[in-house]
Order: sequence, then C-alpha cells, then structure tokens
Amino acid sequence: MAALPPPHARRESFVDPADGALHIPERFACASLGRASSLPPHVAPSGATVVFHCSDDAYERLGGGARAGEGPVPATAMAEANVVTGPLFVQGAAPGDAVLVEVLDVRIRRCWSVWTSDEEVSGILAPKLAATGRSASVRQLPIDDAGQAVEISARLRIPLEPMIGCIATAPAPHEECGYACGCSTFEPTFRHGGNMDLRELSKGASILLPVQQPGALLSVGDLHACMVRHPCLTKTAHTANVLCCGACVQEVRGVCSVLLAGTDCRAHHLQGRGEPTWVGLEAAGSARVRVTLIPGAAPTFPRLSVDGSTIFTATSAFHKRAIACVLEQAYEVRCQRRTSNGPEPVRITSSRPASLLLWRRTR
Repeated sequence: MAALPPPHARRESFVDPADGALHIPERFACASLGRASSLPPHVAPSGATVVFHCSDDAYERLGGGARAGEGPVPATAMAEANVVTGPLFVQGAAPGDAVLVEVLDVRIRRCWSVWTSDEEVSGILAPKLAATGRSASVRQLPIDDAGQAVEISARLRIPLEPMIGCIATAPAPHEECGYACGCSTFEPTFRHGGNMDLRELSKGASILLPVQQPGALLSVGDLHACMVRHPCLTKTAHTANVLCCGACVQEVRGVCSVLLAGTDCRAHHLQGRGEPTWVGLEAAGSARVRVTLIPGAAPTFPRLSVDGSTIFTATSAFHKRAIACVLEQAYEVRCQRRTSNGPEPVRITSSRPASLLLWRRTR
C-alpha cells in the first residue's frame, strides 16, 4: 500500500485516529472570507480540536519569479498571498453566538523573506529595492533541525515565534463585494476578524469571534514564523504617535492603530508589535486550535485573552470613535464580571485600562 501523503498535502479533510483532531489540508484555501461560505464546509462539534494546514503557495511562486528574472511581481501570486484555510462549520452556531478559538499550537514548515519594489506590498523600504532595478526579492529561509530558529543570513539566527496572522468567521451574507464588505483577507479588519496580524495570537492565546452566518464558517491562515516585537515599530514608517488614556496610539497607514496598557486582571505589559515592512517572516505550517461555541455571546469586535489579560479591538473611520468603542467594551465586560455598574468599573478603567487594539478604515 502506498504511503499516505503528509497531512498538509492530503486531498480531503480527515480525523486523526490518534487524538481525534480534524485536519483541514491546505488545498482548502482561498483568498476571500466571503468565498468561504460557498465552499464545502468541514464540520465539527463544539469543543473539537481542529488543525488548519496553511499554505505558502503564493510565496513559493513569488520566489520562483524573483529567481527566474527581474520582471514584475506576479499579480496572481500577490492576490493570493493571504489565503486562509477553511471554512469550518461549527455545529449549532448561529448569528448572535460566539466561537472561542484557543490556540493550542502553531507549527512552521517553511518560511519566507519577502521584499518587493511595490510600496503597497513592502511599505517605505520598497523604493530601496526598486533603486537596484529589481522588482522582488523573495527567498525561503532555512529553519534549523531543532525547529527552534530561522537563519536570516549566514551569520544571524532568530528564534521562531509562530503566530496566526488572519483568522475570521464568515461575514454576514451580502450581494456586492467591496473594500469594507467583510471578505478581504488583507484589509481592513472587521467585526468578525480578518487580517489582524496580532503578534499575541500564538500558542496559549485565545480569541472570541462573533458568528454572522450559520455554522460560523471559521477560516485560519497567513501564518508567520515571527514578527516584530518592538514598541516603536508598526506596519509602516508613516507613524504618528499621540498620547491617549496613558498609552501610545500608533497610526499605521491610516488603517491600524494600537493602544497598549495593562488590564484589571494583572499588570501585563504588551509591546507594540507589527509589520514595519508590511510583512513578517511569512510561512506555511499548521495551527492547532480548539473551537468552542458560546451561545448568545457574540462580542462587538474580536476579543483576545493572553496570559490572563484581555485585549479588546475595534474598527472605525475615526480614532475617537474607535477608542470610545473599545473603552465601552471594557466597561461592559467589567460590569459583567463584577455584577455591578457605575463607579467601580469606571475607577478600574481609569487606573488600569484594558489593552486595546484599534483599526481605522480609510475609505
């Protein structure tokens, strides 16, 4: 009997008899959260462990083009760079519910350094490559035998810190697609998730996502082998810093803002993290998660739990409204936890505000 291909390369989803986990191979990938609702879903009950195998096919094609010649970056490859695997139909999930996704493990199989001459792809450093006459520099980076570090160059290695870049349920049904329709795996982010690129979404973290379609139709993709963790670096060099609520808000290309502080659970410092060159070390690999249905608990926006801290998120065309939305969420959650409202939650929010991640739409 011929040996079975590795899990990521299988033709159909399957359940591992060793641990009961459902595996969704990377061939079930697409570049639209909306399209996910038209694909045959993979079905699992609440509480199931699911392994999403995530593709790097676009970067492999980009790398081949970069090595083969100096022509333009293939548009088809870039359009599919942020593919997500799925969708997963969670039995019993209905609009108004929430799915809690616990990240049990993220494993990296291959990773890539990506640099192009297109500012829409590589940000402020794109002209540096364009000045050399090249359109792209895309290379696979070696991972050491222990699977603990990636070789940046002959003299530099950095630790692997795998994370999930894009995670979302399917958007509510809609007829026309556009910039903010809820389908994009690039930008903006949405109430149901999207390309959040949260460095915190790694092993041990969890995220609560609202359900907008029956079954939730969960998708996961855009794995990173590692990504910036530095308080001054974000997804672009066009960064404006202002002080608000005792923390730093970083405006990222007019799309993403970050407000970081402690929580009412414990003192917990979160560094500003992001993509100063608009990419991390992009990767293929697998994300093992546990998916649990929570009826009637849909959050206003995705909500993370990391090391006992809560991270609230919001999307708005205006910083002021986004900040207000996040603070309102924090207040409401604290009222629920302490079965009280009024002065106590306000005093807690004033003295130890929750960690906040804000996205601002530009269109």
